[in-house]
Amino acid sequence: MLTQAKRAVTFILIVLVTSLAHAQDSLQRSLGQFQQVDFLPVEEAYQYELSHQQDQLIIDWLITPGYYLYKHRFAVQTDTGSALEWNIEPGLQKTDEFFGDVEVYYQFTSLKIPLSQLASDKPTLIKISYQGCADAGLCYPPETFATQWDPLQKTFTKTQLPIGTSAVKTTSNEQTSWLAAIVLALLGGMILNLMPCVFPILSLKALSLMQHQEKNSLHHGLAYSAGVILSFVAIAALLIALRQAGVAVGWGFQLQSPIFVAILAYIFFTLALNLSGFFELQISVGAGDNLTRGNGLGASFATGVLATVVASPCTAPFMGTALAFALTQPSAIALSVFTALGAGLALPFLAITAFPGLAKKLPQPGQWMVSLKEFLAFPLYMTCVWLLWIISNQAGSDGAAIIMLGLIAIAFAIWLWGRGTISKYLAIASLAMSTALLFSPYMDTQTNRRDSFNFSEAQLEKELAAGKSVFVNITADWCITCLVNERNALGDSEVEALFKQPDITYLKGDWTRPDPTITAFLNKHQRDGVPLYVVYHQNKVEVLPQILTASMVLEAFGK
Repeated sequence: MLTQAKRAVTFILIVLVTSLAHAQDSLQRSLGQFQQVDFLPVEEAYQYELSHQQDQLIIDWLITPGYYLYKHRFAVQTDTGSALEWNIEPGLQKTDEFFGDVEVYYQFTSLKIPLSQLASDKPTLIKISYQGCADAGLCYPPETFATQWDPLQKTFTKTQLPIGTSAVKTTSNEQTSWLAAIVLALLGGMILNLMPCVFPILSLKALSLMQHQEKNSLHHGLAYSAGVILSFVAIAALLIALRQAGVAVGWGFQLQSPIFVAILAYIFFTLALNLSGFFELQISVGAGDNLTRGNGLGASFATGVLATVVASPCTAPFMGTALAFALTQPSAIALSVFTALGAGLALPFLAITAFPGLAKKLPQPGQWMVSLKEFLAFPLYMTCVWLLWIISNQAGSDGAAIIMLGLIAIAFAIWLWGRGTISKYLAIASLAMSTALLFSPYMDTQTNRRDSFNFSEAQLEKELAAGKSVFVNITADWCITCLVNERNALGDSEVEALFKQPDITYLKGDWTRPDPTITAFLNKHQRDGVPLYVVYHQNKVEVLPQILTASMVLEAFGK
């Protein structure tokens, strides 16, 4: 009976994988709703002219509308690496989570370099570095060009950078930024282990480790870590490829497909039934795991992949800062940050398997393990309810009802399996029905969102033109962090009273399903996903942290 149950679950997993493949079409249709942006080459987005006036080299920048340059990314130096002084007019104040208070330039600006700091008896090569971004979401890598100043002829000539020299000299601040992003990603990944979706999976692995006490447990820890890290890298590669192709997407974009959310509900429900004892399925690090018909390393790797999948709705502290930095950098740097995020998620279990002393400090196996396993089913059941609520907001109550029928069909199939040949055919038919329900026409229903979602760029400009301060909240139903912040921080009585003041406007945008306008707004503020909180107050723009408190909101408005 046990073997038959395991075969039934294996069949269920095959069906779910097949469903994921079919869901790709639905996800591609959702991605088709994203804004397609044809970004200009960097030399067209930022054009410049050189001139000489009153012992100054003047660089006049002509910036294409929708693009901007960073003041703190300008750098001027000689070919020997000596930094040169330069002057520029004040820019537009902007605050973002990673860089803090920065100044940016739209349309045009002029950079002035005093020539008195150069040699007066021989030509000098000058290198000018700059970096800019597009409001639609693309941030270009730093660029550098060179010009040679001849003090005797009083002329300058644009020239190529010397062969063998770096186009941009990496500063200590840039190195610190990358290292800071790595550390933040590592911390964020570790905190993901405490999320209600991920914690039961990690707990099951730890329970299995205590039960089997394998000598080669480190191998399973490494296999689990490989599954986590490779999954994060795969998600990052897809995300980067889509963004480079001009598709405006961010972290969690796959959850904007109701079919993907429904598949997650199927997976969580099946795992919850297992934990409740409805059937037996070992998520094991043991060497005798029958599911893999081998040494169990495949099961550990698959559990790492599963942990990454179930972590996708979550945003932990520090993650937003790290991901926002990663997606504005070259692909290699971005992938390194995502790798650190995966390493953080895998680290706690890897530590237990790598250091036997830690495992020995865990409680001895006993009946308490069965009770804990059964208890861990309830967070998964609660997650299923939450996912059904998301589907109801994406595809309406009919869509949610369809997936409820699919969950019942899965439970019925598991119950039927092993009760005879005819019952097996009925179980297969029941599983086929649950799969077919994923592609019901009801799952494509576009629901009318609640009236509380009132954000638009036009409304924001209207409120700012009227001289009001504005708080913008960009959220999504599948974002756990968003829901917690809305209840604890934005639901605070003082904050609610603040938003009711006549000179302050509260705007709320919904990213539960694809929305090109909101995606562009996220990218404009160097965010790849939700939540996003932006304060417009006293001619200053400030992006608040993703883990929000009431005091942060009040302080942003000077309260």
